[in-house]
This record gives sequence, C-alpha cells and structure tokens, in this order.
Amino acid sequence: MLSREAGVKDPAIDQAISKSARFLRWYVDKGAIPYGDHAPWPGHEDNGKCSMAAVLFDLLEDREAAEFFAKMSTAGYDERERGHTGNFFNILWAMPAVSRCGALATAAYWSEQGWYYDLARQPDGSFRYQGSPAGEEEHGSYKNWDNTGTYLLAYALPLRSLYLTGKKRCCVPVLGKAEVEEVISAGRGYFSTKEKDRFRYKARAESVLIEGLSSWSPAVRKRSAVELASRRGNVQSTLLKLLASNDRYSRYGAAEAVGHVGQNGDSADCVAALLEAFESEDLTLRIIVAEALARIGQPAQSAVPAMLERLASPDREQDPRGMEQRFLCFSLFNRRGGLIGRSLDGVDRELLLRAICVGLQNEDGRARGSLGTVYANLNYDEIKPFLPAIHQAIVEPAPSGIMFASGIRLSGVELLAKHRIREGMPLCIQIMEINKWGKKDRIKRCLKTLESYGSAAKSILPELRQLEKDLQAHSEARMLTPVTQQVTALIQKIDNGTDSVELRSITDA
Repeated sequence: MLSREAGVKDPAIDQAISKSARFLRWYVDKGAIPYGDHAPWPGHEDNGKCSMAAVLFDLLEDREAAEFFAKMSTAGYDERERGHTGNFFNILWAMPAVSRCGALATAAYWSEQGWYYDLARQPDGSFRYQGSPAGEEEHGSYKNWDNTGTYLLAYALPLRSLYLTGKKRCCVPVLGKAEVEEVISAGRGYFSTKEKDRFRYKARAESVLIEGLSSWSPAVRKRSAVELASRRGNVQSTLLKLLASNDRYSRYGAAEAVGHVGQNGDSADCVAALLEAFESEDLTLRIIVAEALARIGQPAQSAVPAMLERLASPDREQDPRGMEQRFLCFSLFNRRGGLIGRSLDGVDRELLLRAICVGLQNEDGRARGSLGTVYANLNYDEIKPFLPAIHQAIVEPAPSGIMFASGIRLSGVELLAKHRIREGMPLCIQIMEINKWGKKDRIKRCLKTLESYGSAAKSILPELRQLEKDLQAHSEARMLTPVTQQVTALIQKIDNGTDSVELRSITDA
C-alpha cells in the first residue's frame, strides 16, 4: 500500500492489495485476525495483526474497517506482552494503530502501557527486545534484536512525518471521552499473563455480563456469554429478547450466549429462536447461530436441513470466499461437536449430496477436512454418488490452509482403498508431494493405504521404485530415512504378494 502511495504502479500490486484487504476485512466485528485462514481469534489483538490492519485500512480510506481494528488495538493493551514466537510485531504496530483513534484514546492507552516502554529503555537511549513473559512462546526468534526503531515509531507520533505515524489525514473518527472509556473498558479483566488468571470475568455481576453481550467488542461478547452460561442462572428469556432485537451487536452476543445456555436450559425455545435468526440477511449472525446450534447438540438436530440447504446454496456475491460455508462444515460435520459428525441417520441423502459436493470445493483445507466424517458414515452403495466429488477433492487441493489441506485428500484415498477402487493407487503417489510441507506424515499414510491394496498394487511398482530413488536423493534424506525404509519394505511386500484382489473403478459407480 505504501509503495502505491509512493507512486509505484503495477497491476500485481493492485491485485495483492485488493485480495489482502478482502481477506482481512472479513474479520471486522468478528474478532482478531488469526494466523492463517482460520476462525477469528477471541482476543482484541494477536501479535500486532489487528494493529497492522488498522493502518492498512486507514491508508485505504476504509473507515469502517479502520475504526474497528483501531479500537481493537486500543483495547488490546493488556495483550501486548504476548505473541507467537515473541511479541516483536505486537509492539511494533501498537502505537501507529492506536493513534488512529485520536489523542484522547492514545493518552488513555499510554496510561495503561507506557510503563512497558519506560522499562525497555536502555541507559544509552536505545531499546532492547523485551520478549514474552511466557518464555515457551519465544523459540529464540528475536532475543538479540535492537528494537530502537520499533519504539521510536511510537515516540515519533506527534511529528506526523510518516504515513505510518499519521502524515495522511486519518479516516477514523476521533473518539470522544465516553467512547475512549468504552474502548479501554473493553480491555479490562480480559487477559493476564498469568495463565491461571487468564480470563477474569468471574467477579462481574450478571447485569454487567448481559450488558457485555451488546458490546462492540467481539471479545467482550464472547467472554460474557461463556461466563453467563457457567453460572447456570435464569437468563434465557433475557437472551431470547436480545436475540430478537434490532441491535446487531446484541444479536451477536445473545446468539453466542444462547448456544452456551441452551445446553442447560429449555433447549427447544433456544433452538426455535436460533433457527429464526438463521434466516437473517446478516452473514455474521448466521455463522454465530450455526456454531450455537452445534454447541447445543442433539436437541438442535431439527436445524440440520436448513444448515445443509444453506451450505449447498452459498451466496457468492455476498460471500465470495465461502466463509459461511466453512463454518457450516465445522458445525455440521466435525467429529467432535458437529451435529451430524458421528451419524447421518435421518439425513436427506439428496440434500446431503448437494451440500458435500459444494463443501468439497471450499477454498479452506480445514473445512474440506471436516467432511471426511461423511466418508466414514456411509457404506459403498451410499458413497457411490459422492465419488466424483471425492475424486475431485483429491486431485485438486484446497488453495488455502496448507497445514490442513492434505486431510481430506488422505481421507479420500483411504476411502477409495477401503472399497478397492483402482484409481486410488496412482492418487496415493500423486498426493505424496515429497517437496511440500508435512510430507513425512503424508507419505507414511499414503504408503499404508497402498499396502491395503495388496498384490493389486503391482501396477504402480515402477512409481514406488522411482519414489525410493527420489527420497534417497532428497535434500532432507536423513530426516526421511524411516519413510524411505518403509517404501523399500512395501516394494518387497507387493512384489512378493500372491493374493488376489478384485478392484472396482469410479466409472463403475
């Protein structure tokens, strides 16, 4: 974005900004930006990513997104000391983001966090990296860094000499006194560096918790909902009124709370109210409702048809990346917590087929992976109509979520092997991808799957022998030695096999 401001013109830059902004903007009103293409983080900040987004969206003059992330940054004062592999980025981006909320907000934040800056200063005026108080997060990534420039970004704010420090007029409306108090209050009692005292909402009165459900802050709404449910008080009627209100924050918080309270109270009324809310035009509300229904569990089984229908008919215009789709996948199909993750009894097969075929094309590898429970819950005759979609999900990996993208592909080849489907064997070789992340476990599972074909796998012995050579010549050959030995043993076993295995084909189905 700064390069474009400096006059660099290139379509690739415009595309990168557009795609990044679309991705990051989705987290507005939902929570902090996580690592990767995942669910929102439940805090106000996650190692500086919300702060970075506040600066980005200010430069893009996207007022709504810039204001949300700037407020999240300001409320995140108690979360700055922590960070994945250390807190370097959390400190780097903090003050440039907070300053977007105006002078009163900056002063209020500084009164909470200024001590940290004072203690970081060295006798010669420089600033050293302080690190996280939870040492296991560090991994030694930044311990020898000189952080003087990082801290000077904060102290240079009054100069407004850089785009990062406010040279360009900010699009975020300056927060007044009452708004500043509200934002600072959102950060109170949320986070502590002491794990045993991490979430400190237990001292809050019930009325305060109910009020918290209507907060602008997703973190306050979520923590208030969890604490309310833990008390098992008689708050269900109050929650259902909030869920039916016209205030979107109240509806978000109430839906979250109903999902927790519905496990203990009158689940029928809770499910009915949530199903009504599920018809809303508000995508964020629908996602929260789907998660709430899944949390209620068995009493919410009546919601399955509506959720499958929504999954099978995504709104590409409003939700081009299928974000609602992925949360529906989790809420329906996760083995733990999904409404039909353990059993498909009574589920309309035609509707299920439409939903699965769409879900297996979702951009997120983790969402696709949740659909693997369907493979385990259907027999061969039931699975036959799904085979083309299953095959496609193996051949075409999800473009997002590299840590989880292999899951549904491995489940797919294991399913093909279970039903002795011929096409599964070459696919096992294809998806090993020995030069990509997570290769070791992926290769081991594929080899085990190939082994289940017995002597029928003789047709791919040339590919296995080539794989053996490629692993021996691999740059990580030493680490992969156990896998190479497994390949060698499998080649010998298949070569010596005499069993007769009758194979099917996808085209037969």
